[in-house]
Amino acid sequence: MRLPKNYFLSARFTTTFLLVVVILFLFNFNLDVFKAGAQIGAIGNGNVGYVSRWVDSLIVSFTASPGTFYLGQPEAFSTVVTGSVAGTTNYSIWWDCNYNDPLGADPTPTVDEANVVCGDPDVFDSCNVNQPLGNKCDNHGPLSGSDSYTTPGYAYSTPGPKRPFVIVERGGSTVMKLLPSAVTVIDITPSVSSTTVTVSNSTYCGSGVHANVSGLYSDPLGTSGDAYEILIDNNLTSNPNVPAEFSAMNPEWESGTISTTILNNGTFSHNTPLCPVNDATNITLNTTDARPQLACQIVWATTYTAWARVRNSGGTWSSWARMSTYINGTNPPVAQTSWLTPPHRFPQTGFGFTPPSPSVNSPVTFTDTTSFSGSSIGQTWTWTFNGGTPVAPACNGTSTCQGPHSVTYATAGVWPATLTAGDNAGSCPNTQDINVQAALPRWREVAPR
Repeated sequence: MRLPKNYFLSARFTTTFLLVVVILFLFNFNLDVFKAGAQIGAIGNGNVGYVSRWVDSLIVSFTASPGTFYLGQPEAFSTVVTGSVAGTTNYSIWWDCNYNDPLGADPTPTVDEANVVCGDPDVFDSCNVNQPLGNKCDNHGPLSGSDSYTTPGYAYSTPGPKRPFVIVERGGSTVMKLLPSAVTVIDITPSVSSTTVTVSNSTYCGSGVHANVSGLYSDPLGTSGDAYEILIDNNLTSNPNVPAEFSAMNPEWESGTISTTILNNGTFSHNTPLCPVNDATNITLNTTDARPQLACQIVWATTYTAWARVRNSGGTWSSWARMSTYINGTNPPVAQTSWLTPPHRFPQTGFGFTPPSPSVNSPVTFTDTTSFSGSSIGQTWTWTFNGGTPVAPACNGTSTCQGPHSVTYATAGVWPATLTAGDNAGSCPNTQDINVQAALPRWREVAPR
């Protein structure tokens, strides 16, 4: 049988046509597979979302600086956007939320969905202004090419695990991005313990109302402190850790920031300025709220408490720590959160004696010149005459009255005499040296022989 001349040409055309149909079918199949792979690959790289067209891409990186999160230390979050998707960029950043888009069920997270769980990070959409829940910046950057946005520094106020994330919207595409690693905010706040107020009778005698405030500094990272601050107040209910109460306080004394190096687990100590020895009624008080209050406003017969705080070398202040211990002179420490100043000034003990350079066995008269407070009661005088003997019947032959006292010294030399005057506030000594001279030789005239 002889086939027509155009038979082979027709068969060749039919074969070519069928080959083209098969190629187009396979191309469409591979295209769908490629699109699915592109979506899965984006999710696997941390970009949670769907790129609308396989020829377009939206690549997001999300980082924080500094990389170690410390309590109270500002963290700046940076987002960098690249890829072929065109349009301005919307950035929505949350500081901490456990929102996790259900992959598979809804592979395209949206800002509205996140807002339901986490709250709106910024209802004002104010770029470069942080809000309590996060930061938002819409319509940012160019219409094409790369773009980046960095938030102002945000400081976490509580320690522990945090989950910051960003949702980026651009040209109809959306990507959610977490930080490369988990975040835990570390508490680096230093602390003060063993805050102690110490007073001294010797200081009361010579300088009036006063206090020494000390404490123990510690830091969780072991770093040294670089400053401390102390305040003393007669309002026993106010707490300087509460901002409103602190601003309302009018402390009787406040040190201001004292810059110094404090080793970790080391102590710091500070004396208040030496206040006048006069009675409280003679002290002119400054009633204005000066900060710091460096002038002495601590007075007698008043209950006070003390607070201290410290700062580490990273610039983080501790909370204020109230006094927990009180030491009065050489007495044992007492656990208490306040102390009462004496009822009035201590005696300003003084005495005089004549003659100024007595001779052996010549009487010396000692006269009390002590000044007591106007409200002083129970006044006492105790005399000590080293090397001397009181002459009876002065003060009934004792040395426990005001005097005057008459005393003789049997041996030449420098002999200390001490008067300790006391009352219901306390007692103060005063010691002076008595320079006793040897007796002058007796002269006797002898007639010439």
